[in-house]
Amino acid sequence: MRTLLLSLLAGSVALALPSAQQTQRSIGAGGAPTIVVDFAAVDAKGQPVTDLTPGDLTVRIDGKPRAIKDLQLVKRDAGGAVVDPLPAPFATNVVTGGGGRAAFLIIDNETISTGREQRVRDGLALFINSLGPRDVASIVTVPHGGVSVELTADKARLKDAAAKFSGARPPTETANDAACRSRLTVQELQRILQQRADADTPTDVIFVSSSLIGPRTNVTSGNTSLGRGNVGGCELQQDEFTRLAAIAASARARIYVVQPEQLGNTGPSAADSTVAGLEGVASLTGGYVWHMAGSDEPGFQRIATETSSYYNATVELEPGDLGANQRQVSVKSSRADVTLRVRPTVALAKPAAPAKGAPSPKDMLRTARVYRDVPLRLQAFSSRAGGKVRVMALAEAAVPGTKLSAAAIGLYDPSGKLVGQWTANATELTAPMLLATFDQAPGTYRARVAVTDAAGRAGAADVTFDATLTPAASGLSLSSILIGTTDNGFSPKLQFTNEPTAAAYFELYGGKPGMPVTFALEIAPTLNGPALATLQPKVSGSPEPDKYLILTPISLGALPPGDYVVRAIVGLDGQPATRILRTLRKTQ
Repeated sequence: MRTLLLSLLAGSVALALPSAQQTQRSIGAGGAPTIVVDFAAVDAKGQPVTDLTPGDLTVRIDGKPRAIKDLQLVKRDAGGAVVDPLPAPFATNVVTGGGGRAAFLIIDNETISTGREQRVRDGLALFINSLGPRDVASIVTVPHGGVSVELTADKARLKDAAAKFSGARPPTETANDAACRSRLTVQELQRILQQRADADTPTDVIFVSSSLIGPRTNVTSGNTSLGRGNVGGCELQQDEFTRLAAIAASARARIYVVQPEQLGNTGPSAADSTVAGLEGVASLTGGYVWHMAGSDEPGFQRIATETSSYYNATVELEPGDLGANQRQVSVKSSRADVTLRVRPTVALAKPAAPAKGAPSPKDMLRTARVYRDVPLRLQAFSSRAGGKVRVMALAEAAVPGTKLSAAAIGLYDPSGKLVGQWTANATELTAPMLLATFDQAPGTYRARVAVTDAAGRAGAADVTFDATLTPAASGLSLSSILIGTTDNGFSPKLQFTNEPTAAAYFELYGGKPGMPVTFALEIAPTLNGPALATLQPKVSGSPEPDKYLILTPISLGALPPGDYVVRAIVGLDGQPATRILRTLRKTQ
């Protein structure tokens, strides 16, 4: 903590927030369609790799390279005690998945021998314990049921179900029985994952099975230690696996297969292998098979660790990509130490042509509906304006390369009444940030940004906030914090990638020359935990005699991607300090 005597130095530079007319970088040209491709990245020990950049990756759709427009690392909650989550760095109409995971624990109990369940039960309990406070999971036995718990955050209920499942593998199984069971099991996997159709976030699946044969048709018999039988009545066609892959793509599901026992094949051909279907299910969804039998590796723990984070890559498409519901996708890393878990199929939806009379930004301000076709970020900053509070709403397109054709920002009071409206002019539409200011009485407000782009698509997002000043000791008060850069004066910025530095800006009111005010700025990974760094602010005067501008440079080079809380701490004469917060997000 550093004590600074407030002064109006002749050489001090007053910081001025940029006007909406200032243009520093283009927010894009084009309007090309995009798709989000999610994948997990791990090292040789199964630990998540969290420092990938677009330059490390190559994404191909149907074998053709596609540009990565944005790359986001999503970290999921760890199990254990609930910690205070960081405030969101901005509001958005993009579903990021940070709210928690959905996991399905699917047990093919008719392939697990009686008396060999305990190791599976212990592993399932370990995985359940790893779930975070916002995660949900389901547990079910297939193909004929018996245990079924819907998606829930109740760990005790999930562990109780895991402890109660029983192995029901028959002493002998004919080849026909194996084919019938496998077909029913694949169909059950389809049914379960159908619950997550068109999911906004990835779905984690642990499929516990000792035997699943692969696709086979027109087979009349099979010889095996499991028995001999006619399988012609239970053909397991490739279409069943193709359908499973399509449903998994829609559910954004990755299936991790755990094989508790190794069983004999159902016949002499490759299609008779009891592991062929397991390998097929895993490969079709970007997962893998872990052979539990004879292994001391904690496989369930490894799966929990691998699924604790993932990446969302926003990839630019070509118009021809939208001619089918699904396309083949591949993601490769140039780093030898990285393994990627990628579903080989991505679900696409051909957008409808813009309807006649599609909503204008003015129309979208009259409704609370979220429009997602143009991804947006939105933030609000509160400062003093005479006896009122000046609200600045800041918005930007989330995907570089977006050309806006129209934009508006509205401000609403708690009753939902529109109390302020701003419409962008032609110059403001090409600025890096949409900025609108409103002077209002202190209180709670909702800001809404609404835009259309050059392709006729609509986007709208909302943020609710307290438009108040934060009181401090001896009549002092503080604005909120704004994060940005200082390349050419201070410029707000909502998200950081490879910038070497950022800066935190806020204002102090009620100060007098000579007041022994203490300032410190902390960067921390948790809301109330230890700081990674404590920084010293720079204080400047302003034309208003009691108003001071506080700016603190922040080095970003050593920070791995993630969210960090910026804590500004202001005190006076040993009185209790006042703290204001803002979350900084770094994605690369």
